[in-house]
Amino acid sequence: MEKMKSFLFTIGLLLLSLSAKSEIFSAVSLEALTMNADMIVQGKVVEIKKVRTMEGEASFIHVAIDSIFKGQPADSIWVQTCTYTNIKEDYLLSKEALFFLKKYPASEEIFTLLETVNSCQYSFFDVSKPFEVYTGNFDVITDKAQLYPTLRKTIDATNEKSSEIGMLTVPYNTNAHKYLYHGSTCYLYVPKLLFTDAK
Repeated sequence: MEKMKSFLFTIGLLLLSLSAKSEIFSAVSLEALTMNADMIVQGKVVEIKKVRTMEGEASFIHVAIDSIFKGQPADSIWVQTCTYTNIKEDYLLSKEALFFLKKYPASEEIFTLLETVNSCQYSFFDVSKPFEVYTGNFDVITDKAQLYPTLRKTIDATNEKSSEIGMLTVPYNTNAHKYLYHGSTCYLYVPKLLFTDAK
């Protein structure tokens, strides 16, 4: 019985070790977001609507646009949010935010949050509070004064192209690693068109 307990305890420790090693900390680069977004805007959420659909309840946010970095001119747009997003609807009202958007399949006037690596959580930044935006050179942008000029340069450099997304291991001695590291390997998702060594 004691041998069995010892064996089970050892197996438990092994499983915990494997679980810790398999945990992945990652982020999506500014280049990946920029290249795959149809529209990039800075603005404020002024209205929220809940709509029942066949798939369940959908949330739409009405964004009053202050600046358009990519896409057609507009004063405001409706954006459908999605599951696993960092949008807190009540908190967001009237706060300045940056959105990376895709065209809604059935309408030219509605957009959805850009989905990358099976999530929309990277396609929205509340710039009224501290934030982290990662670049393909493993740097980290944390303020608007640096973010907006870098975003414009990235848009110009990528020349309206889209790209499949791949993954790079974040080097140890970089700013990105300092922000992402929590005891395991860190990865950054980047456009393969610009970073040919991405997997």
